[in-house]
Amino acid sequence: MYWVLSLLLFIFLGVCSGDYLDHTGRSDHQAVQEREDQRVISAINRKLKESAYSYRLTVKQSGQVRAFTGQQQGENWMIQESEKKLKMERKGNHILIHVAGKEEEMTAKQAGVISPRDHLQLIKEIAKSYHPVNGGAFNVEIDQHKWLEKLKERLYLEEETPLFALSEKMQVNYRLLLAQNGTKLKKITLTIKGYDPDQEQVLTYSF
Repeated sequence: MYWVLSLLLFIFLGVCSGDYLDHTGRSDHQAVQEREDQRVISAINRKLKESAYSYRLTVKQSGQVRAFTGQQQGENWMIQESEKKLKMERKGNHILIHVAGKEEEMTAKQAGVISPRDHLQLIKEIAKSYHPVNGGAFNVEIDQHKWLEKLKERLYLEEETPLFALSEKMQVNYRLLLAQNGTKLKKITLTIKGYDPDQEQVLTYSF
């Protein structure tokens, strides 16, 4: 069940001269940043509009890697481990977990953030800006406090009863990879850090 919970949790722009302003009063740096932000936002929105697609998910932790395949169908989704030890699927407002021949059920609100669609919707809520790095990748600058609050909202069964403990020391970093033409989202990488550096988790969704 530990890996199930792992699934539930889941920079800088090259500096332009700031001495020049365009006709709106923005600096060159601000204008470039706004264009980059809009490019990434457009790619995110384009992915969210897709009604169905498949993807691969890898989860890395403590030197181990687990591989999954997934399908998204509207709000519903399915993730299955390559070795078929674990399968999770959303049907309406219910999440079914199949593991070791047993089935467990929880609500979509209890499950929190699992599918790539879940993550993209969350990114849109918490992102401040998108900073280009190498090869079409963008680091997502987020409000860490807002991320924690949003995740708590998704994971609380009742007002004072979280599904599992969330730490203020927990940090998350998102990186998005766009195709060469900059219009299509190719990959979402999520890095989660907690108290123990050895427990760092890296989740990668590839399309």
